[in-house]
Amino acid sequence: MPDRNDVEVLISGAGPAGLGVALFLDEQGVVAEIVDPEERPSDDEVGIALRRSTVARLAACGVTFEPGVEARVIDSVAVYEGPGKRSAELLDPREAAGVVVPRFLLLKKLADELHAREVPIHWSHRVAHIDLDRRIECEIEGLGIDTTGYAIMAAERVVETSTKRHPPYLIAADGANSLVRQQLRIPWRQIGEAQRIVTFELETADDAGGNARIVVGDATVELWPLPGNAIEMMVIEPRLPIHDPPDLDDVHALLDAHAPGHAPAIRGVLGANVRRIVPGFAEPSHVGPVWLLGSAARVLPAPAYSIDQTLRESHRLAHAFGEALRTLEPPERIVGRPQHSDS
Repeated sequence: MPDRNDVEVLISGAGPAGLGVALFLDEQGVVAEIVDPEERPSDDEVGIALRRSTVARLAACGVTFEPGVEARVIDSVAVYEGPGKRSAELLDPREAAGVVVPRFLLLKKLADELHAREVPIHWSHRVAHIDLDRRIECEIEGLGIDTTGYAIMAAERVVETSTKRHPPYLIAADGANSLVRQQLRIPWRQIGEAQRIVTFELETADDAGGNARIVVGDATVELWPLPGNAIEMMVIEPRLPIHDPPDLDDVHALLDAHAPGHAPAIRGVLGANVRRIVPGFAEPSHVGPVWLLGSAARVLPAPAYSIDQTLRESHRLAHAFGEALRTLEPPERIVGRPQHSDS
């Protein structure tokens, strides 16, 4: 990893938050650089809902999605209280409309655009130590893989290089278990019980159309159409036992229990995963020149539009950094200023 003295913002983490803020910083003329301990971008195919205004903001930066092929256009999001009772409109139709794209595709599009702009992304690098005595001093470790064993091979990450960096600002976008946040001992306030979330990518008998549904009851079920004959079904805190791995029987049982009549005919399971989240937030969200972003700063109780919200926050933070570096005014005075509506 070359020692660049011109970097104005170092970003830890190459997920949607890190890549998004790097793109928006580049739009502001701010020199940014990204490090991430992983070897390559995530290949997670879970669908991500993006509002129309967020899609437009990304398109203005060169990141676009081909409707029907790469992205499913969402015309509306209907919210139901229980299996059959439609609620009053909880989501502004203008803002609910947008697209659903696979997470890996969003990451690829962001990374490709950053590459075209010559914004460096250093994979297999991590922020190992931070000193904030007078200014930021970061120790960046370059990671490799060491294999051992003969009959049974084992691999572990090892430190191959170490570089000192002194960026004016550091943005920690390194996830809910943020190492930067832990190193700086920024408190994390839990705001709810841990939640189990089961996500399915399902093949449907017919095209699912452009209408998404959220059914709120004993468990929350979100049904998001995907490109082709497919939908994503997300169940938050299911009240039924789930197989390991989850299968088609689980899909039918969950739909019957929590969202009967809301899904099209299902042909099969294309993919499934189970994860747990702990809703909470960091307090404060920044310490001097170090800022937290995305799930390093906040994990929402419900995942709908969570990455969309992260991209919006990335845009606001990038704008604040751009102004701060131009005017020498602290970013925290700029972040809280009212902005024009995104609608």
